[in-house]
Amino acid sequence: ENRALIGIQPETMDWGTEPSAAVLNALDTAVNEAVSLIAHWRKVNTDQVTSTLKHNCNKTDVSLSNSGA
Repeated sequence: ENRALIGIQPETMDWGTEPSAAVLNALDTAVNEAVSLIAHWRKVNTDQVTSTLKHNCNKTDVSLSNSGA
């Protein structure tokens, strides 16, 4: 029902195994925007979304950084 595209403008278009500094620096902003959109769509606060994401990510040993969302 709801869809969004959150993009990050890369500094360069090249192959690599690690994100560039520009992309790495923009990741927190992109994640926070995604959490805000999900919270808005579900009509809950961002803390509830972040808590659910952390819980689900911990099941697969993946961490989710929360930078004040």
